[in-house]
Amino acid sequence: MYRSFQIRIAWERFNLRKAFMTGVLVLVCCFSALFATARPAIAGKKQQEELHKYYMSITVRQGDTLWSIAEDRLNNETASGYKNLRSYIKEIISVNQLKDGNYLLAGQKLIVPYYSTACKN
Repeated sequence: MYRSFQIRIAWERFNLRKAFMTGVLVLVCCFSALFATARPAIAGKKQQEELHKYYMSITVRQGDTLWSIAEDRLNNETASGYKNLRSYIKEIISVNQLKDGNYLLAGQKLIVPYYSTACKN
């Protein structure tokens, strides 16, 4: 009899709303702990510096193609603002108003865009 009395009192004291709020509080604490531990990894990443676009003139050498010029520029990381080689070539064609990018002459001047983090005045 004494045991059943204790269970009945415990059940009467059980409050569903309090149990729900306690569960929500536990979940919030777990998620905040998860994000607090992940935050230093995010903060440790190097922030990307703002890139500025500039233009420079180059002289075409014997045997140069737009593809080789663009490849050389992308390898030097001066054109890192472009998603791929083709988009960089298209911009070179557009800036120089080339009708056919397949024909370049040795000694011809081309304007090529590039990106830099340094601000030039």
